[in-house]
Amino acid sequence: MGMYPGDPGNPGGDCAGTVCSVGGGQKEAAGLRPGHDVFGIAWGCLQTYACTEALLLAPKPKAWSFEQMAAWSVTFATTEEAFQELAPVKKGERVLIHAATGGVGLVAVQFAQRVGATIFATAGSPNKVQHLRDMGVKYITSSRDVKKFEEDMKAFLKQDGATGVDVVLNSLSHDDYIPKSLGFLSKGGRFMEIGKRLIWSHDQMNRERPDVQYEKIAMDWVMEFQPERYNMLMRRLVSQIEQGWWKEVPLTLYEGLTSGIDALRYLQRAQQIGKVVLTQPSRMDCQEDGSYVLSGGVGALGLVTTKMMVEEGAKSVVLLSRRGVVGDDLKAMWEKLQEFDVELLVKPCDVASLSDVQELTTNLSTSSKYRVRGFIHLAAVLDDATLPKLTRKHLERAYGAKVWGARHLHLCLQSKASALDFAILFSSTSALLGSPGQAATCRRGHLQVLPE
Repeated sequence: MGMYPGDPGNPGGDCAGTVCSVGGGQKEAAGLRPGHDVFGIAWGCLQTYACTEALLLAPKPKAWSFEQMAAWSVTFATTEEAFQELAPVKKGERVLIHAATGGVGLVAVQFAQRVGATIFATAGSPNKVQHLRDMGVKYITSSRDVKKFEEDMKAFLKQDGATGVDVVLNSLSHDDYIPKSLGFLSKGGRFMEIGKRLIWSHDQMNRERPDVQYEKIAMDWVMEFQPERYNMLMRRLVSQIEQGWWKEVPLTLYEGLTSGIDALRYLQRAQQIGKVVLTQPSRMDCQEDGSYVLSGGVGALGLVTTKMMVEEGAKSVVLLSRRGVVGDDLKAMWEKLQEFDVELLVKPCDVASLSDVQELTTNLSTSSKYRVRGFIHLAAVLDDATLPKLTRKHLERAYGAKVWGARHLHLCLQSKASALDFAILFSSTSALLGSPGQAATCRRGHLQVLPE
């Protein structure tokens, strides 16, 4: 559109997701670990992975979704800066909130209602006006017709028995909305500007209204030069959400990064109420209350898969092996996983034995607060022998770990009352292409038909 002052950079700022890795000196300051679910700011975040300063992120409240929290970082910080830090709004004061159905506007309305202020709001369409009425806002006028705004405000103030408002939260610069809003601001009032284009300078405000406290709020400056302060604001939000101070704002969701252009075009039309959020769902659809079982989990493939599962949102992973011990050659990988925010349970279990898997299932129901939502079958036994030397025992060992193991895991972990979200079976290219000495391993071709 060419309307933003300067280079806006790659698209995306507010975000929420799961930490994959943490490094650098801010690690301790932010208190984040891989596996933490977070929200905050990552410039250019409209991609699968993004890097940012740890201090621009904070732990996500468990009760709210990733989509909801992606809408709150800047909106809350801006409102808190305006109504709490710079122009503290008190009970009985009158507040004019422009574009009150936008992201900041809806948060500002909630803030003003909570402290007991009288709200005067503007909105641009009948459905937006109705949304504010449903929220309990009484005085609502136009954000698009300045003449109607002026007429309505005069009538509203007369009806309310007032001569002006105490605080203006402004984001409108077209059609003389700034001077018209100043005309309704009481002497000694506070004018909080959150717009970017065609806004007044401090000199211009001082010439027109030297009595007014004028603040231009730019949270991007705070993010760059005072990240510790921005982190404090986000953690304050988390505390207030947990205390029940805030209600979720409306979202318009677009799924998948490929829908980004459509989302931006919709945003350009200014039809949304609340925020427009672009989602990138987890490939595994891991649930916070779910536990995921990995047979062969303490091998190299199992540990790599565990890391991937945590990045996809898993909070509990059960790693199975016949001995239940991590080998010395994999200690470094195992110690790295200990830094992750995840419950890791290592259990001895021979999945080729039905009784072992049944005992495991019973133990899991009492040893973990999570319920099993899926399993990944990685276990395998290599017992190589060329065809002349191949025996029934070779076949039973390979077949038992891979094929019977898959059947036992599915039989014991799946139930009508608690269906699994997924069951993934790892086979081998040797099942299709063959490999010298691995005729027994080729029996894994049975795995190809098990899911059917």
